[in-house]
Amino acid sequence: MQDAGATGEERELVRRVLAGDREAFRLVVLRHQARLAELVFRQTGDRAGTDDMVQETFLRAYRALDRFDPRFRLSTWLARIAVNVARDQGRRAKVREDGLQRVAARGAGAPSPLEAAARSEAHDQVAQALRDLPEPQREVVVLATYGGLTQREVAAALDLPLGTVKTRHRTALLRLRELVAPLGPGGAP
Repeated sequence: MQDAGATGEERELVRRVLAGDREAFRLVVLRHQARLAELVFRQTGDRAGTDDMVQETFLRAYRALDRFDPRFRLSTWLARIAVNVARDQGRRAKVREDGLQRVAARGAGAPSPLEAAARSEAHDQVAQALRDLPEPQREVVVLATYGGLTQREVAAALDLPLGTVKTRHRTALLRLRELVAPLGPGGAP
């Protein structure tokens, strides 16, 4: 599955890294580090291990850069590596239960204590529901929602047919709705 392909700038950065330009690789890291950290955290829920997994992602990418396929965007290729690192981490250690507890609050004004409590509870409910999804569905939702990838890019990152990604995404969103709705206002856990 292909996405839009590497930009000329991405191809140039890869060429420079392969030629031994350390500054070019530093630029790759700076551009992609935050998004990969968010993606890995959302996939694993392991806040403490996120930095290590992102570092492992870049290490694997550096070692495999000569096999980078410019038919793909660099961000998609890195996301695929990050998902594999997260999968490997999941096989080695149990996902920390408290990893998805806090989601950064976004907004202009400071919420009231009641609003903050309600928002925190809602985030906790969504985080728990996300953890309850089967891994294949969670991966698709995480890459699309927190990784900012299109469904076509998710398909490329996971090496899946686009139809499979669409089905998993739709099924995951329906399941999340089922898991979160009973926990909402007036519902019973």
